[in-house]
Amino acid sequence: MSDADAEADDPEPASTASEEEPEPVSNPEEVVDAAVRESDDEGVDYAWVMRTTFVVTILVGAPLVTLLSVPVSLPTWNARAEFAVRVGAVVWFGTAIGVYLYASRKR
Repeated sequence: MSDADAEADDPEPASTASEEEPEPVSNPEEVVDAAVRESDDEGVDYAWVMRTTFVVTILVGAPLVTLLSVPVSLPTWNARAEFAVRVGAVVWFGTAIGVYLYASRKR
């Protein structure tokens, strides 16, 4: 089979002139910055809510769980861990709701 026969069997050339190549971008950061600036800032900043919930839960929740564990008998490490997880979950949930409500009304 000759090269001419191989070209004749090929239904379309590999690239056509009608396809447009995208323009090269001189600085890709400018494109990203423009997209970020066009964001809609209305609503709740969920990243802020998650970060704030984490920090407040650590700062307030850990001492609260410790204080709540004083009158409770926790003889084993398993009992202590279960208590910390159960009470900590309630503290975390309450903190998350409070921070979300604050963010939706004040921020």
